[in-house]
Amino acid sequence: TLYVAKLDGIGMPGEDLSHLSFGGRSLIGANLAEADLTGADLLNANLTGAVLFGADLSGANLGQADLTGADLGWANLTGTNLSEANLTGAKLDRSNLTDADMVDANLTDANLTLTDLTGTVPVSYTHLRAHETVLDLVCRLLLEKKTLHYNKHALNKLYYTSSQ
Repeated sequence: TLYVAKLDGIGMPGEDLSHLSFGGRSLIGANLAEADLTGADLLNANLTGAVLFGADLSGANLGQADLTGADLGWANLTGTNLSEANLTGAKLDRSNLTDADMVDANLTDANLTLTDLTGTVPVSYTHLRAHETVLDLVCRLLLEKKTLHYNKHALNKLYYTSSQ
C-alpha cells in the first residue's frame, strides 16, 4: 500500500506495480506507460489524463476511478473492474477489455477503435441511451420496430393456434 495521497505527474513507466493499492489516490497526469499493474487496487483513484499506454491492468480494480482523457491504448484490461468508472474521452484503441466489468461506466467520447470487448459486461442500457446519437436512435427504433413486428406476428400465430 502506498500511503502518499497525491502522486500527480509521477513517472513510473515500465515499473512493476502489480497488486499495489492506489485506491482513492490522485494520479493526475501520471506516466504509467507499459507498467505492470496486474491486480492493482485503483478503486476511486483519479487518473485524469494519465498515460497507461500498453500497461498491463489485467484483474485490476478501477471501479469508480476517474480516467477522463486517459491514454489506455494497447493496454491489457482483461478481467478488470471498470464499473462506474469515468472514461470520458479516454483512448482505449486496440486495448483488450476481454471479460471486463463495465457496468455503469461512462464512455462518452471514448475511442474504442479495434478494442477487444469479448465477454465484457456492458455499460447499462439506460446510460447508453443517454448518450446515443441521432443515428443510434434511428437504428434502435428500427430494431425495436422489427422486434415489435416479430413479437406481434408470434402472438397472433400463438393465439390462432391455441384457439383452434
